[in-house]
Amino acid sequence: MLPYAEVILFLIKKHCIDCGEAFFGIVVLNALCLAGVGYSLLWHQGPGRSVLFVLVLATLYACLCAFCVVRGERGCDTLADTNLRVFTHALREVWLQSLWCALLQCVLFRTGKYVCTYYFARTHSVFTACGILSAWTYALACGALLWFVPVRARYRTHFRQCVYLSARVFFEHPCITFLMVLYSMGVLALSVPMAFLFPGPCGIVLLWQDVLRTLCFRRAWLAAHEGRKAACAPPIPWEQLMCQMRAQSRAHTVGELFSPWKS
Repeated sequence: MLPYAEVILFLIKKHCIDCGEAFFGIVVLNALCLAGVGYSLLWHQGPGRSVLFVLVLATLYACLCAFCVVRGERGCDTLADTNLRVFTHALREVWLQSLWCALLQCVLFRTGKYVCTYYFARTHSVFTACGILSAWTYALACGALLWFVPVRARYRTHFRQCVYLSARVFFEHPCITFLMVLYSMGVLALSVPMAFLFPGPCGIVLLWQDVLRTLCFRRAWLAAHEGRKAACAPPIPWEQLMCQMRAQSRAHTVGELFSPWKS
């Protein structure tokens, strides 16, 4: 059995390879998303700014979900060959759930901002405690929604079920979610020299998708051997999952990482 440290290193290595193989798709999608977000935040100051931001956020979710759906169906090594028709079909499949997720995110932001501002503006300790509780509630809700994109791409179910599964993954694996947030912040910091075009958000979501796949594999294995004692239960066959993931990637050298079309 592979130790957990080796599994983590394998996922990080595979993430780097996947980003290299999907370089052009990642750059194009990040450019479109960043242009929309930048316009809604910096240049558009009209009365419809909130509506525009919801639409831009929904577009971001839709692009990320469609990107993951195409990757799950075709494999990361074929993303460079994916035509516009395939991606458009995936967008039509996920746009409604993405819009609901964007609306939910904005409602949470507005509500959390108003409630926290109201409570922290009071000096009484009871209001301060309520403000801290509200801030933690908002943070937990946002943390649960971090899994929405990989959950939607994997299970392809309706919105409420996706939110429920996202919250379930978050509360069952809070430490993993925290580590993923730290890793994502590090990747975003590395994206600064590339103006967040690479790896950026679309590059980060690839690892979230693989981590969710790993967690589901572990959960299914433990559920299949739930009745056995810990001493008698066979170890989790991580090698089997790693072999399946290796088959999804074809570039394994540094040269192929930045020129996958030559592999």
